[in-house]
Amino acid sequence: RRQSISCCLFCVDCRKWPRSFFRPCAQGTPRWMIPLDTSPETRQQLFELVSQAINKFYEHNPSVKSEVYHSADDEPQPLSDLAITSETGRDIHDLLATIFHGAEHGQNTTQPGFMAYIPGGGLFSSCLAELISSVMNRHLAYHYTTPVLSEIQWECIKWILGLLKFPQDSRGILTSGSSIANYIALVTARMTRLPENFLDGVIYISNQTHHCVAKVALLAGFPSRSIRIIPASAPTYQLDLQLLRQAIAEDRAQGLRPFCVVATGGTTNCGAVDDIDALASLCEEESLWLHVDAAYGGFLGLMTERGQTQYQGIERADSVALDMHKSLFLPYGIGGLFVRDGAALYYAHNAFHLLQEASYIPSAARPDLDVLAHTDKELQAAVPVPPGTRPPPVYNHTDYSPELTIDFRGLRIWLPLQLHGTRAFQENLEEKFHLTDMALTRLRSLSHVRLLVPEPQMTIITWHVVPRLAGMEPAADLSMYNEISEEAMNHVNDQSHAFLSGTVLDGVFVVRLCILSYLTTREVMESCLRDIEEGVQIVVRKYAAQHGVEMEM
Repeated sequence: RRQSISCCLFCVDCRKWPRSFFRPCAQGTPRWMIPLDTSPETRQQLFELVSQAINKFYEHNPSVKSEVYHSADDEPQPLSDLAITSETGRDIHDLLATIFHGAEHGQNTTQPGFMAYIPGGGLFSSCLAELISSVMNRHLAYHYTTPVLSEIQWECIKWILGLLKFPQDSRGILTSGSSIANYIALVTARMTRLPENFLDGVIYISNQTHHCVAKVALLAGFPSRSIRIIPASAPTYQLDLQLLRQAIAEDRAQGLRPFCVVATGGTTNCGAVDDIDALASLCEEESLWLHVDAAYGGFLGLMTERGQTQYQGIERADSVALDMHKSLFLPYGIGGLFVRDGAALYYAHNAFHLLQEASYIPSAARPDLDVLAHTDKELQAAVPVPPGTRPPPVYNHTDYSPELTIDFRGLRIWLPLQLHGTRAFQENLEEKFHLTDMALTRLRSLSHVRLLVPEPQMTIITWHVVPRLAGMEPAADLSMYNEISEEAMNHVNDQSHAFLSGTVLDGVFVVRLCILSYLTTREVMESCLRDIEEGVQIVVRKYAAQHGVEMEM
């Protein structure tokens, strides 16, 4: 029997947000099982209900406050209807109510004032692309299975390789995010720069490198002793080249094998961009693989004139990791790795020279064994991919990835870029720099605020509270003000116009503004800055009263 999804699709009285919005009226909704092979009528009704729910979400979401849970006891109690127990199916209204009710708890990453951590985008046109790709349900492992859709994905990769100014034989792969992209980069560097027994290889990162890099290095098989952490110090917090050069020399002297340096194109703590050009020169001298983790800053650095000055030398990197769900404003789950030597990425992800009996793979999809012609002896000697080796002309995405089931992620990039045009993205990214300048000007004017990084390279601002009190010099140990700086941040968050997060730099708690969402406008920044000024005044006045002195204005 074909079912009716709703008997009161437009009933106003039973459509109150959040949960009753989706409930049927008193007549009830038939609870017959919806078959897996849905009818056109059922699909249409489901689409209409989901569309209504999404539109209501967009209408309501800007006012949803981000919530902070300091322990499991603070978290909301789970709804009783989450468990999967129904054998005959449940009411779609109740299910949608449960889902969208859940979005009201936790951090609202699509709020225009969300400037905590690294904001994600959630661009609607990319959401539509994800729906379309899921409905099509094609995987893109081999070009011959879905040639047109495979080309769409390849065009997205080529577009980004072009932004990086990588050569024609460069290659890339789309991933769920930069964690996996960084993992693939380290495996590729290991496979092409080290022998099979690679445990004496050394990777160099800074103390500002994202923690996922160390995590994936361990997953790639390296012991913790293989990860060398180089200090990055104030005021720039860039990787120290002199200390790096010294560490490389010391490791070589001990018989170790330095092979990879990881630079950052915009750190999570404060947006620092390492000197990519200088690092590229050092890596060329030392025959090291240079990987750039540009998860946050990538498209700021590639698509804006101001960002490009910070990204000088990016075309000399061996590999670059990017998150399109950060500075390209797309929904979570879309990143990528892009490698200058496409043959190296190709070689690192093929095992047909070991397992040539995979006869279920058609010959047209099999990799070019000429590229994979290393013998065991050559592998043990760490012979890299021979110079001049080119990747095959047919782009099988699985040849550049650990995955065989390749998601059609490219549509989430291709559709928005085609629909809105690249200029819309470029102008929005440039606006983020303008908003950063605006915020910096205001914060510099506040007598009780000190910037930890006076001249940010990207769109992250770090500040903390330093009370100016009559007759009292500020404490030499700025960590003395950690508590009141956090109080000022909490005041801002309580006003619900913006949501900020903090971090610690050299023992000092600082408040971060990461200005990245495409929804963050000048009006949103004005509200946030007013809340900051008010919060600073409140905590400094309280601090002055505790010490029995007057605060300076």
